[in-house]
Amino acid sequence: MSKRSLTASPSGRAKAKQAFQRTGWTQEYLAYQAGLETRQPVWKFFSGRPVERHVFIEICFQLQLNWEEVVELPPVEPEVAPVLPTPPEAVPVSIPPDETFAALKAKMRGWIERRCSYLQESLEAVQSL
Repeated sequence: MSKRSLTASPSGRAKAKQAFQRTGWTQEYLAYQAGLETRQPVWKFFSGRPVERHVFIEICFQLQLNWEEVVELPPVEPEVAPVLPTPPEAVPVSIPPDETFAALKAKMRGWIERRCSYLQESLEAVQSL
C-alpha cells in the first residue's frame, strides 16, 4: 500500500470507539497524545474519513489497537494476463526419436521466419515514428 492516507473500516471504527471509551479521554486529549495540533484528524478518523497514514497509525497506537485490523483495505483488482498471439502451427511437445534436428529445423523454419518478419516490421514502424 503506497497511499498517503488511510481510512478506518466500519468494524475498525467500532473497535476504535470501544477502545476510546475505555480510556475515558476526550478527542482533544487523544489528539495531544498523538502529537497533533488539533482534534480534526481524530474526528476524521472516527467518522471514517481519510487520515494521513502516520496519524492513523499513531491514533491506533494510542488506543492500543493494531492499525492493520482497523484500516479499510482498498479493493483488489484482478490482474489481467496479457493475450499473446498463438502460433499458426502447434509446436511439437516431444520429438519422435526418428526425427532429427535438421528435420525439425526445416519444419519450424517457415514459422520462425514469419515471426521474425513480424517483429522486424514492428520495430521499423516504431522507429519511423
